[in-house]
Amino acid sequence: AGNWQGAITAYNKAIKINPRYEAAYFNLGVLYDQKGELEAAITAYQQVIALKPNLVRAYSNLGSTYARQQKYVEAIAIFKQGIALDPTWGTLHNNLGQVYWVNSQPELALTSFETAISLEPKMALAHQNLGRLWQQQGNQIKAAKHFLHVIQLEPKNISAHSSYADI
Repeated sequence: AGNWQGAITAYNKAIKINPRYEAAYFNLGVLYDQKGELEAAITAYQQVIALKPNLVRAYSNLGSTYARQQKYVEAIAIFKQGIALDPTWGTLHNNLGQVYWVNSQPELALTSFETAISLEPKMALAHQNLGRLWQQQGNQIKAAKHFLHVIQLEPKNISAHSSYADI
């Protein structure tokens, strides 16, 4: 796991020297997130966004942290802000789709996953998510197509093989 506290202390010292050092806040957010200290991670990511509002990765991480807390409304809002800054980053669309899905909004999830794939056709995770969603919706043919695509992209993806075999 590494020396969490040592790294956190070092980043906090760097912030005391330069309170506008957004990379230190970003790295603190990642560390807190990995430690499971989600409120501290959220605070750090919010500070990054305050200092560097165009850093799309911060929106992605903040939205994902909100989603881990099951704060889906907040996660959706943050992912949409990130997408407004960079509509071409498929990861944000995929992340938004995952939140829509767990928030019982499958139509919006479908659109988000399809957008992610149109932007990044080799994003296996988006194909896998879309396959699972189609499977849940009862469309086995479309599900199979996406699971096969994952298998082509990642031949050792056991989950995709298993999902395909279940069809």
